[in-house]
Amino acid sequence: MCSSDLLVNCTCFLYAGVSLGVVSFLVLFLRERMGYDLELAGRLLAVTQLSGVAGRVLWNVMSDTVFGRRRKPPLVCIGALAGASAYALSFMGPTTPIGLLIAALMLLGFTIVGWNGVTMLFVAELAGRRAASTAAGLNLSFSFVGIMFGAPMFGAIVDNTGSYGTAFQFSA
Repeated sequence: MCSSDLLVNCTCFLYAGVSLGVVSFLVLFLRERMGYDLELAGRLLAVTQLSGVAGRVLWNVMSDTVFGRRRKPPLVCIGALAGASAYALSFMGPTTPIGLLIAALMLLGFTIVGWNGVTMLFVAELAGRRAASTAAGLNLSFSFVGIMFGAPMFGAIVDNTGSYGTAFQFSA
């Protein structure tokens, strides 16, 4: 495995962990911190997930068109924008205008839920035709390990600090 492969795999470990941590606790955050009822919290989770669906498609399109078939720049953009949206969420509370919250959740979904399509393309391109399936399997292994740690870590931060804000800042 070359350094580029390791960097992409470690990036996927982190992105997957943050993705599952944030999404797993989003409804609880919206209910406990923001004071929303279950129906609205569920709808906002759906908005976040639907934004992720759009991200899975559009990040690949942008990596081909806007970024000239390069995969690293969109992955950097995804990380920066996901971090910014998670950081913004850390400061939101019951008095936050819902439009601002929805914008942050859409950006969060577009990035940290929608990141993995471009990474799979990147991994396949790095590995080449002969090793693409092996490289994809290794990459998914890194992602799944990130998933195993992300949600429990997010929850542990909330439990130990009593703050969703701290968990979102750590995620950022």
